[in-house]
Parts: sequence; structure tokens; C-alpha cells
Amino acid sequence: MKKLILFILIGALALILLAGAGVFFYIDSIAKAAIERGGTYALGVNTTVNSADVGVLSGEFSLAGLHVANPDGYDRKNFLALGDGEVAVTLGSLRKETVELPLFKLSDIDVSLERRNGKANFDVILDNLKRFESKDDAAKQEPSSNGKRFIVHEIDIRNIDVHIDMAPEVGDLVKITLPIQRVQLKDVGSDSDKGVLMGELIDIIVKAILQAAADVGAGLIPAELLNSLTSSLGDLESLSSMGVEFATQAGAEAEKLLQDITGEAEKALDDIGKEAEKAVDDVGKEIEKALDKLPFPK
Repeated sequence: MKKLILFILIGALALILLAGAGVFFYIDSIAKAAIERGGTYALGVNTTVNSADVGVLSGEFSLAGLHVANPDGYDRKNFLALGDGEVAVTLGSLRKETVELPLFKLSDIDVSLERRNGKANFDVILDNLKRFESKDDAAKQEPSSNGKRFIVHEIDIRNIDVHIDMAPEVGDLVKITLPIQRVQLKDVGSDSDKGVLMGELIDIIVKAILQAAADVGAGLIPAELLNSLTSSLGDLESLSSMGVEFATQAGAEAEKLLQDITGEAEKALDDIGKEAEKAVDDVGKEIEKALDKLPFPK
């Protein structure tokens, strides 16, 4: 009897170890799939990740090559592309229903803002987010999701390049790259004790990056597009209403770009003024010549 009990205990222990090994072996692909499903479900466009690595022993999670596809009909392949991301995490925390993360770092992000046939690509993305946000809590959970939720105390996003191409029919004059040094988010998912789903986390990050583009791009992005972006963001749930603190740093490159564009605009206006003054002077001279030719009595 004792041998039977011992055999059962050993068998149970072996099953537990095998199950743990299975989770250990597949955990990278599980994390990768969760991000891809969450992004595609929330944004309404294909979201892919090149690789995800859960370092169970090191306590670190990293991802590389996240790509959010551009909606159909736009030139660039991606609406958003991420170079690298990393966060401190443990296998134990990943097993919990709500995963609490102290710091999530993202870096080297390219964002494309394009307009084709009178409609901007960000309008399509934000319309999809609006539909996503309008769903109730159960509907926000994509069908194949395991329902994992996240509380992130700080998200630190660095080195963002926003490529703006709003009117290709008039050429390269409206193409600019807007650099943003840093975006910080705090207390993501902490407005309640249940956190946010993966789709909601991606929703928050995309909104924050676009809000930073609107803030830093004042005076750089064409007014019509800036108003459209601000209006579309205004239709979504604000970061502050979600209990998220938001801050952005433009950086020296963005400030220099604004100074350069402002200087060019001032020079153009000055040139226009000089040309107008010269034109008026030339017209005056022509009028004087014409008057001299008239047969007025002397």
C-alpha cells in the first residue's frame, strides 16, 4: 500500500514537472500570440511580432519587431513599427490572472501618418479603436484570449519618429519626420484592481503615441490634419479618464525642426512682401511712363 501511494505521488510530481516544462517550452510563443491577437483585435489591422522571449530565470521579458499594418490603400507597409520592448517579469507573475509590471520599456518606434483620397490612415485606426472601446468588458476579450490582465506602473517609450505624408499630390514639400524623444505613461490599469486586457493595453499605447504627435506637432503638422487627429482622439476615452498619467518630451531635434520651419515661413513671407513691394513700384513706374506719353498740353 505504501509503495502504491509513493508511486502515485511520484507520478503526480512527474506530471506537474512535465506541465511546468511544457509551459516553459511554449511560453515565448504564448506571449507572442497574445500580443498579436490583442493588437489585431483592438486596432482592426494585422499585428505581428517577430519574436518574444520570456526569460523565466532572468526575470525579463523582451519583444522585437512588432508591426501594426497600415490599412488598405496606403503606401507604407506599416502604420506603426516597434524596434524593441522589455519588461521585468517572472513566470510566477505570468501565472496570475492579473500581471503586475513595474516598468515596460519600448524604443525605436516608427509611425506613419498618411492621407490618401481625402482620408487619413489614423482615422481608420482610431475608428477601429472607437468600436473596440464601445464594447462591454466581456466583448473586449478576443475569443482566443486567456483573459490575462495587466497593471503597468510605468511605460517608458523612447525614440519615436512620426513620418507625415499628408498630400502626396503636391510632392515632397508636405513630407516631414517629426522626432519625439520620450513618452511616459504611469498607473496603466491601476484605476481598478483588475487591470487591462492586452487589447486595452495596446489601445492605450497607440493613443499615447498619437497624442504625443499632436502635442509636439503643433506648428509642424498641417492645421487641417492636426485638427483631424485631435478630433479623432477626442472621440476616444481619454487617458486621464482611465487613470493614466501622460507626459511627453519633444527633444532638441523637434524644437530645431520647428525653428527651421518657422524661419523658412518667415523668410517666405518676407520674400513675398519684397516681391509685392517691387511689383507695386514697377506698376507705379509703368503708370508714370504711360502718363508721360499722353498728349497733355504743356
